[in-house]
Amino acid sequence: MARQRNQSSGFSGIIAIMMIVAIFMFFYFMISSISTILASISSVLIVLTAIINYKVILNYITWIIDLFKKKPLLGIGAGLGTVVFSQFVAAYLFFKAVVGWRLKKAIKAKTEDYTDYEVVEEETVEDDFLELPEIEKVQQRQSSSSSKNEYEDLF
Repeated sequence: MARQRNQSSGFSGIIAIMMIVAIFMFFYFMISSISTILASISSVLIVLTAIINYKVILNYITWIIDLFKKKPLLGIGAGLGTVVFSQFVAAYLFFKAVVGWRLKKAIKAKTEDYTDYEVVEEETVEDDFLELPEIEKVQQRQSSSSSKNEYEDLF
């Protein structure tokens, strides 16, 4: 059999590498632009988080301190990560506060759906308020024991 020759050019590998580099550059610029936007509004997000639910911030700080007490190396890493990625931490805490606020609002709305009720007093009515005609009692036929079929005896 004759060997088939590969007709692809040598540039296909280079094009694939260039596409991968372009995708990584796209993600880098997206993350850096999101980081820049969050860095500019992070102080506003922290203030709004404190207004909506200040306990979210206190719980986060308490978590970092407890982590530092239990596992010091991990606590130091979490503390440094909080400082380095403060804009993302501020966005996370704001998101957590807003979600908690919305859940409280939804639960409160759900519990307020009940309406007031009033007790209705029952009227005393005669014992026999529904008069029905007397039913004549039907006498059951006594079948003769001469029948050989027990099934027939049931009728």
